[in-house]
Amino acid sequence: MMISPPRRLIISIVFLLATSILACRVPQTTVTTPTSLPITPHSMQSSTATIPFLPTAISSIPTSRPTSGPAIDDHRIATHRIYGIAGFFDQVTSKSFIPRGANYFILVPVLDHYENRLFGVGVYEHNRTQDDFEALSAAGYNTVRIVMDGCTTGDGCIGLEYGEGLNPAYLDNMVDLMNLAKETGIFLLFASEDLPVLGGYDALAIQDASQIFAAGHNAEYLTSAGILAAEKYWTDLLTGLIARDAPLDNVLGWELQGEGYFQSDQAPFTLDHGKIKSANGKTYDLTEASQKQALAVEGLRFYIEQLRQTILTYDPTALVTMGFFAPDSPNTWREGVARYVDTASLLEESSLDFFDFHAYPGTGLSMPELAQNFGLGGHVTKPILMGETGANTWIYPQISDAAIVIQDWIAASCTQGFSGWLYWGYYPSPAGLWDATWGMVDQGKNIFNAISPARQPDACTTSELPGRNLALGKPVSVSAALPDQPQAMAVDGDPNTQWSAGAFPTQWIEIDLSAPYSIGEIRLTVGMWPAGETVHQLWIGNAQDTMRLVAEFSGQEYDFDVLNFVPAASLPNIRFVRVVTIESPSWVSWREIEVLVPFPVNATSTPGFTPTP
Repeated sequence: MMISPPRRLIISIVFLLATSILACRVPQTTVTTPTSLPITPHSMQSSTATIPFLPTAISSIPTSRPTSGPAIDDHRIATHRIYGIAGFFDQVTSKSFIPRGANYFILVPVLDHYENRLFGVGVYEHNRTQDDFEALSAAGYNTVRIVMDGCTTGDGCIGLEYGEGLNPAYLDNMVDLMNLAKETGIFLLFASEDLPVLGGYDALAIQDASQIFAAGHNAEYLTSAGILAAEKYWTDLLTGLIARDAPLDNVLGWELQGEGYFQSDQAPFTLDHGKIKSANGKTYDLTEASQKQALAVEGLRFYIEQLRQTILTYDPTALVTMGFFAPDSPNTWREGVARYVDTASLLEESSLDFFDFHAYPGTGLSMPELAQNFGLGGHVTKPILMGETGANTWIYPQISDAAIVIQDWIAASCTQGFSGWLYWGYYPSPAGLWDATWGMVDQGKNIFNAISPARQPDACTTSELPGRNLALGKPVSVSAALPDQPQAMAVDGDPNTQWSAGAFPTQWIEIDLSAPYSIGEIRLTVGMWPAGETVHQLWIGNAQDTMRLVAEFSGQEYDFDVLNFVPAASLPNIRFVRVVTIESPSWVSWREIEVLVPFPVNATSTPGFTPTP
């Protein structure tokens, strides 16, 4: 179980800003946030004291937005609601648009971590990108999500290493990719990892950071300096792209941050005295938990609204979103991780045009439980995109299992309000990362093919993928059963439950697959005590009166043993599977019976390919 959300674009945590820049940009009254828990200042010892919000003086940021920008083509994808159901809409084809695609990144080792340098100067490759986008488009995919500023160190990143502003060569690479995407029919969702460390944006954002507002997300969302720095960044980005004639109309949306959250173990949320004023002009009493929650919710709403208006100034028909992992309540899934966000309150009220919720299988929570944490139980008036989902290699060591899990996960999310899915990621993660996921193109494009619109037009259904268990949840008949160990437990996918006849041999269990299938393997997980010599017969057929004996198992057996029947070639046209136990020292029972779809004859396991810059 992941104790923190998958965040694969690893960035260097600490960067020392040059003394000259700090002296120039940071007012003398600013107090640097300590790395440990904030110390309550003397002015906060009284619960009635008001903590003044220090005004920001950032000369390089305009105090007001321009009233208009150059003419920009309308974005092709918009949002709409039909019979109260929110979704995306293609304004050219007049059809609903369902985003399906991948997260696209190139991870490069930098010191002791990896950084996403897809657009990095000297790393970005036009031909590779073109080939990948053409492959995605040919398979029916239509959307790619890109974290655009994951590169944080050196002269090839988005921010200028020396000086203020954005790297022109980096923006050139972005525009080249944008043109390739439009040519191949791929829409883009651009997400920001955070304010660039380089280029002066981070230095501007910390001007209001203090023991009251900890540097990082808390100060970025809740202080004027943090918001103004973000406005400058988005202004520089959009004006830079527009100056290069970037096809903004092909952008699905601008994502303010790939993962939005507050750091709940840092100020102001660790403080319990006094009153503070946030960037939205409101004052909050830190002695009340409800006021702290209001500070977070209303503060983030204000941050979103300010940046959305900045973006619309330059790109008037753009869609604006933000990425979130599920909150940790009411169902706990990442205990000990001090990241707080209240997505349910944002669903009720925020200026986001759609939501990007991230959900991975294998976290310990089911899809309905994660949806409950997000707050999707109520009426949702805006589209919900699953902008990140993936199968971790350490949870699903077999890629065939990973493909099945992802297909099932996506299908299960349809009933929870999701209407778009982007897999993490196109390429496999480098070996050794704790949160590494299978890449779409791993091992013969296994996952790429499993969830491609060309092969699976309806993402809300599942298909007969190689290795899928056809017996799961299917009708079962038995010779006898204990009331608390019914036959359904033999096909529930859980080897910790079992069917028990409650009697000695001879006993039988029969599974109706509900339709004829080709079968590649049958697995029988033993449930018995005491251990001993057994004899079982395996019968299969298209009809109950024409079943034939295909295997007999005999020998010493123990609880949880697995008996495998693998024919030399797949067996076609099989609907019924019956297991007859003739001899056993214990009551007859089976923990799980699995009937698997065959693998292709020419299937091979090849190492995943990670592109090398």
